This record gives sequence, structure tokens and C-alpha cells, in this order.
Amino acid sequence: MEFHKYILQKINYILIYVIYTILLFTYLRALGNGIEEIFLIIFITTLLLLAILFQDFYQKKKYFKKLEKIIEGLDKKYLLAEVMEKPYKIDYAEFYKLLKKSNKSMIEEVAKLERSQKEYKEYIESWVHEIKIPITSSMLLYENNKSDLTRKANTYLQEINNYVEQALFYARQEQVANDYLIKETDLQSIVNNVISKNKNLLIQENIKLDIDDNLGSVYSDEKWLEFIINQIVINAIKYKKEENAQIKIYSQKDKNKTYLYIEDNGIGIKQSEIKRVFNKGFTGTNGRITGKKSTGIGLYLCKNLCQKIGVEIEINSKINEFTTVTIIF
Repeated sequence: MEFHKYILQKINYILIYVIYTILLFTYLRALGNGIEEIFLIIFITTLLLLAILFQDFYQKKKYFKKLEKIIEGLDKKYLLAEVMEKPYKIDYAEFYKLLKKSNKSMIEEVAKLERSQKEYKEYIESWVHEIKIPITSSMLLYENNKSDLTRKANTYLQEINNYVEQALFYARQEQVANDYLIKETDLQSIVNNVISKNKNLLIQENIKLDIDDNLGSVYSDEKWLEFIINQIVINAIKYKKEENAQIKIYSQKDKNKTYLYIEDNGIGIKQSEIKRVFNKGFTGTNGRITGKKSTGIGLYLCKNLCQKIGVEIEINSKINEFTTVTIIF
């Protein structure tokens, strides 16, 4: 709260006081009072007015500073009216009552929306688990009845399964804090699981794999990390080059960090788009290529989940040459 703005708010009172002073001066002069006595009276009344203004300004500034301190300490800023003190001024007190009523209504509405969102997430999770049963059963049918036709059908099933998993992790992303366990995790095992999930697609797309034999171990959550790596590998498959496609996975360590690199020699990403690939819903030029439609959710989820489990993720690419995604532990 700034003093000059406060004075501007009080300009009407100041103008009234100026008019009052002129009338007082005229009246006292007409009664035969000397100029010195009149100015003394005006000086004293002016000092009293200034004292009132300064005292009022100081109280208000102190009150609003206290409110600022309170709101800075609140995670949910909209709860300010629930914890703020009742104002000392009667006009502010009436405003405070209205604010409390409005805030109560808003809290009830927020609670209603939170309940609705929770119910929707629970439904999505339940639906995902239910839909996975027929998908898994269909994949088992393929394993027992391999042919060109079932192989193609299995590819579509794998794609459906990937989107279903994406929906599940999207619904769960706000609950990561309640659903992860940080422990020593074998990167080799996780990468092998991801490759196993996508083996049919990798064979069909004729993609060569180059994976280090000793990727090492890191401290992370196995389930969430596997999802992140799987999304990156799926992208590498989706945006492969037509001939001699390759995915290379290797790691490096220094004193404080472990770097996991997932590199492909695919169609790459434009430099003008590289900073936006983690944005929600961003598909870019590659996402609009015929036959390679994208939701723009995969990398957004990877970035979001990495932040929640304390892992960094970076991406580097050159169009028509390579894309390297680095996960830093």
C-alpha cells in the first residue's frame, strides 16, 4: 500500500477540508481576529488532520501487510477469508462478512469439483483395469496362433494397450506422491521389460537395437520409470527412418549423477520445436505426418512424472539425423 495512492483516495476529504479552511479563515477574519491567530488555528487543525490520515494509513498498511504474510503461507490462497482477522473499520467489516459468505460458497464448489474429479479418476482407473483383461487375452491368442493376420492385429492391440496405459498414468499423475517407492532400481531390468513389451512392433518395423550390457542401477520408482522409458521407446519406433532404423540405449555415470540415453536415428525434431515437445498437447510437425498422428500427451507425461519423482529429462535432436532423450538421475 503506497501513501500517494492512499492520499488520492482521500482527495475528496482533503478538498472539503480546504474549502472548510477558506470559510473558517473568512469567518474568523470577519469577526476581527488577527491573521496570526487565524493561521495558528488552521495550522493546529491541519496537524490534527494529518495525524488522523497518517494514523489511518499506518493501520491499514499494517493490516494489509499482515494479510500478505498470511496469504504467502497458504497453499490454497482462496482460504484467506477463513484465516484473516476481522477488520477494525465498520465498512471493512461489512465487506469482510460478504467476503466470508462468498468464500464459503467457493469452498463448497471447489470441494464439489474435487469430489467429481476424484470419482472420474477412479472410474478411469477402474475402466483401464477392466479393458486390459480383453487386451491381454487377445495378445495371448496371438502368441498361440501366430500368422500374418494375427501379427497385424497384435500390433494394433499393442498400440491400444499403450494408449490405455497412457490414460491410466495420466489419471494417476496427481497421486504420484502416494503411489511411488524410491529404491535401488536395475535399469537393465526395466529396459528389458520395455523391449519385451514392444518386441513384436520392433520386429515388424525392422528396428535394430543396440543396448549396453551393463546400464547400472539408480534410485527411483520402478513402475513410473518403466512407463517413462516405454513412452520414449514408443516415440522412437513411431518416428523411425524408413531404412536401417536403430535405437541405442546406454548409460554414463559421474560422481553425483547417472545419465540414461535413449537415442534413435529417426526423422528427428525441428530445432524451432525442441523446446515445446514437453508441452501438453503439442504434436509439432511430426505429429501431423500422415500415419503418425500424435496425442501430444506422451512426452508431457514423461516430463511431469520425472519432476514428481526427482528425475531430470532432456531432449536433443537434429532433423533427419537423430533424437536423443536423456534421463538424469
